[in-house]
Amino acid sequence: MTLTRAAVIRLGLSALIVYLAAHGLTGRQGLVSYLGLQEHERALETEQAELQATIETLSDRAARLRTGSSDFDRDYLEERARTILGAARANEVVIDLPG
Repeated sequence: MTLTRAAVIRLGLSALIVYLAAHGLTGRQGLVSYLGLQEHERALETEQAELQATIETLSDRAARLRTGSSDFDRDYLEERARTILGAARANEVVIDLPG
């Protein structure tokens, strides 16, 4: 069986179309890769939001400890110093609970 020139051309073009379609779906810049990148982008945006919340919390704590700040909180400074140093006043009773 011999193929005509038109049949060979149609077969070649069909193979090219199938190749391009497959590459467009699964290639490095294809649809599947694009969807994966979108998912990765959403995960990074979620992580960024969490990190931004952490930054805001730490900035608030730092402002409360900074003596020149308008947000300075003497009670918070004392609480942190007591926690870090393990200090208590002379008239306080300290109960050490296991745990």
